[in-house]
Amino acid sequence: MSDESPCVKTPKGIEEVERRTWRLPMRTRQVLIMIDGKRDRAMLSAMFPGDALPGILQTLLDEGFVRPLQPAAPAAGAQAAPGKAKPVAAPADTGERFRMAQNFMANTVRAFIGVAGSSLIDRIDACEDLASLRQNFQSWREAIQLSSDGRKELATLENKLAALLS
Repeated sequence: MSDESPCVKTPKGIEEVERRTWRLPMRTRQVLIMIDGKRDRAMLSAMFPGDALPGILQTLLDEGFVRPLQPAAPAAGAQAAPGKAKPVAAPADTGERFRMAQNFMANTVRAFIGVAGSSLIDRIDACEDLASLRQNFQSWREAIQLSSDGRKELATLENKLAALLS
């Protein structure tokens, strides 16, 4: 994580914040919670003084709890790794992010699952904020995995949705 590149939570990071699935140490979890796609390393350093922050950030990156918001510039002549989705920048406005995430979730369920996903689409449409959408993330993920085309696109779809939900 460079000083200019904030990070966003990945689906794994969102799940850890919501469910404590990986039981991260308290300080690591606190840093994860504060990562929102807007705070860079300098801002986090002001919030978490001391020597531990660089190691915590590296751990969160290495273990897949966060990812850089902006893609790193490839070295001269280098190409992006196949199958790696490029990070997507999310709008700063929470209301706009909510609407985009809600539409994204409902539209992808419609596209990959069709009418069989209507109850999940109804739950997504009934959400009133990002927190309620996050509660439907796992159901959304499981629904997309039901489709062979959805399974192929899942990593890309998760990255796009994670940028909106974080």
